[in-house]
Amino acid sequence: MTGVQTSMQILTMTNPGSHIIDYTVVTACNLKYLVESASDHLEEGWQPLGGVCLTYERNIHRVIGESDINLPNDFEHYAQAFVKYETVGDRQ
Repeated sequence: MTGVQTSMQILTMTNPGSHIIDYTVVTACNLKYLVESASDHLEEGWQPLGGVCLTYERNIHRVIGESDINLPNDFEHYAQAFVKYETVGDRQ
């Protein structure tokens, strides 16, 4: 059993009367794109699961051979999990 399957089973147990039928994670390189993608998912019937995850990577200055490479920016990565539920009454 995968970690996602296990998590979905736990969520179903903590939300009696509902059944998770789909799971996805939306990722973006900035908050604006995450909000746009999240809005699209909400319109399609997805529901957020938990909060936004933010990871941050500092600008790295590396020396390769005799050349200096400067990465121009720090990097932020955003993620939001979404699920779709089916209620028990909807099952046939």
